[in-house]
Amino acid sequence: MRSHDHDHDHTSDEEYLAAQVVGDIELARMGVSRRSIMKAGIAAAAASVVGGFIVNGTYASAKTPDVDGAGAGNIDPAKLQWLVGDHHVHTQWSQDAKYKTEHMVDAAEYFGVDWMVFAEHSNWQHTNPERISDKLRELIADPNTEQADKDAYTRVLTMIMQNSATDGAGGSRADILAERKQHPNMLIFQGLEWYVPGAEHATVILDADDVTDVLRQFEFTYDGKMNKWEDQPSPGSAKHKEEMEIAKAGIAWLGEQKKAGKVRDALVMIAHPMRKAMFHPNFVRDWHDATPDILVGMEGAPGAQGYAYGRNVDPGDDRGEYGRDPSGYKNAFPDFVTEDRKFMYLYGGWDSMTSIVGGFWDSMLAEGRRFYITANSDAHLYTWHTWSLGKYPYQIDPSSGDKTDFYQRIEDVDNGLKGSDEQADGWEESARMASIGGRRPNPYDELRNREAGDILVKDASGKWVISGDLMSDSNVANLVDEAKPYDKAQSGSDFWPGQFTRVHTGAVERSYAAVMDALRNGRSWSDHGHLLKGFVVKATSGTKSATLGETLQVVKGQDITVEMTVTKTDYTVRYIDAEIGREERPDPRKQFVDVIPNLAFVDIIAGPITGPTAEKDRASHRAEGTKVAQMIDVADKKGTFTITHTFTNVQSDFYFRFRGGDGKNTGVGFYGKDVDPRGPQKHGEEIRSGNPWLDTWFYANPIFVEVVDEPKPNPTGSATPTGSATPTGSATPSESATASPTGSATASGSATASPTGSVSASPTGGRTPHGSVHPSGHGTPSQTKATNTPITIETSKPKKTQAKKLPNTGA
Repeated sequence: MRSHDHDHDHTSDEEYLAAQVVGDIELARMGVSRRSIMKAGIAAAAASVVGGFIVNGTYASAKTPDVDGAGAGNIDPAKLQWLVGDHHVHTQWSQDAKYKTEHMVDAAEYFGVDWMVFAEHSNWQHTNPERISDKLRELIADPNTEQADKDAYTRVLTMIMQNSATDGAGGSRADILAERKQHPNMLIFQGLEWYVPGAEHATVILDADDVTDVLRQFEFTYDGKMNKWEDQPSPGSAKHKEEMEIAKAGIAWLGEQKKAGKVRDALVMIAHPMRKAMFHPNFVRDWHDATPDILVGMEGAPGAQGYAYGRNVDPGDDRGEYGRDPSGYKNAFPDFVTEDRKFMYLYGGWDSMTSIVGGFWDSMLAEGRRFYITANSDAHLYTWHTWSLGKYPYQIDPSSGDKTDFYQRIEDVDNGLKGSDEQADGWEESARMASIGGRRPNPYDELRNREAGDILVKDASGKWVISGDLMSDSNVANLVDEAKPYDKAQSGSDFWPGQFTRVHTGAVERSYAAVMDALRNGRSWSDHGHLLKGFVVKATSGTKSATLGETLQVVKGQDITVEMTVTKTDYTVRYIDAEIGREERPDPRKQFVDVIPNLAFVDIIAGPITGPTAEKDRASHRAEGTKVAQMIDVADKKGTFTITHTFTNVQSDFYFRFRGGDGKNTGVGFYGKDVDPRGPQKHGEEIRSGNPWLDTWFYANPIFVEVVDEPKPNPTGSATPTGSATPTGSATPSESATASPTGSATASGSATASPTGSVSASPTGGRTPHGSVHPSGHGTPSQTKATNTPITIETSKPKKTQAKKLPNTGA
């Protein structure tokens, strides 16, 4: 029995009918139609290509929105707040998730999250059912309505059910507003997981006083599931190109809503890009050309990291639900569907579009594109939890007066629908959700044999713990053998927000606008397993400086000094001891590990900026000139320390980025040892070989270097290259990179790495401890010794006589 899969279902005829009928009614109420919205998006996309990212074959400057005056010029990293976030979280308002909004917010704050985005799956229930029902009855009663349409309206009215009390989008919004009051220091966004036409998923993030109308208009017009653009046309076919153009128009339309003031801001991030290999590089470039300020990047690592770690796993299961079987996906990008499926693996838990040095991400950066990566939980169902999906309410059969559950009622109304006591998929679950306001029932606590209450409870010692998590909830440990919760609770693939995956955003203040500005401009880094506590970068040349996502202007021939201030994790994390190769299920009450994560090394990856690709190379996913420029071992370092690296005698534009790992699973990288001598590896086929806690990495966004003949004034916004200079030489790293430990203090003159993820709010008497739990939710910082011994990798720091150089690509 495999772990839970996230929603992969295609739209049934019944669901499509409901989406079209309900969508028409809702859009008409708002004074718009699919046609008018589509036309607006197509026009916006066409206008953006002319005046946006690409102008006459070179890169145009994309100004960063000013955030309280901080948008002008590069930002001193010492002035940033590093806020921990998760931009892809689901609740019972999605048809394949389980928890209430309050459960996810409480868990997120428990694990040190400062901001989060609820990205529920698009669904035809994101409407007001009472309003829709009234309109359907009006249409059915209208003598001018064709009989076939009356039949369709009657069926949809039956689906909605007359006892619905609220709507999906509005209900979710109400929950979010309540949680904002309960957690005043948390930034809680409402977004959407978009079914991209002809592709797979992307996360839409919005900032507005009320996003519901914009979300409804967007999904009813541009969503692949709602409009049945899931037929996966063959690559390069007219149908495929048409659907890719629709997707581009949808992204551009979001930009127009921002310009019109209907939302303060909007961002789109591609989700789990290689899970089905459906994001073709040429189309991603097309979208980014048109909307570089809206489509800003992709998930570098997918969520669902617990897929190969859960209680029901099979050999070959991989993190992120990456199945590597594209047989059902006709429009997978042909280059990615190799016989050995090598592109469709995760490497160190990170998507190959990011983790392959010299791969797709680097091919985008080598053009000079400001295209950034993040990571998130994609939380639906927590792995190893003992709560199950609640039961739908019973109904009274008017003909007999008997109590009949909703499943049976639906089956009686329409013989084409079948129900059961098990979790339903697709249309059935959508119809059931409609019966209680567009959501799934509240979860059920199988150990306490009642509807689930608060997600955070106190154990016998008075410590806050996750309810129903047998690694920590000692209150119910003695109930397990009799209750057998794992025979009833749905298996899960996910971790709580902030528990395993985190994105650290460099924000100028704690605000919604500042978080979105940081994401848009690449001021972020992401890690797994709390691998490190802080990572602050400052690159300096002359009087100029830059941090992650920014552009550093360098006078030709000058040096660049890069300071990386690292703060090691000093608290324990706890995970289940799911040993590789062991088929029997571990007992989380007894078989768990407390360990302090240890960063073993930091790598600097660099490559030349060669400018826009030629039309014939738009599908490229290779950056030939990019390689690991420097490797620094830090396994024996403690506390906070600064790594210094120098690029000398810089002659041409280039970029450099960062990654690091725990050193437990490394080897020669995808394109060979000359490119990546110590890279992440794919996991084996042995059962539980994808245990995520045994192979953790971090990735940070790049710094771009623009070489000039003489000093220029400070750039406006996050400066981008104003031309496509061809390198005439290569940036050479210094002869040695030094890791200078300074104990618990940062080396003089460098930015201080502020610990991330802590929330300073005091308990307010509500249902949760409001931030007093993190770090890690388990144990006390620095009091528990690590039980693992990280592998010490032989240093590859170049000797003075063997300086590593970037390849000369200027010939």
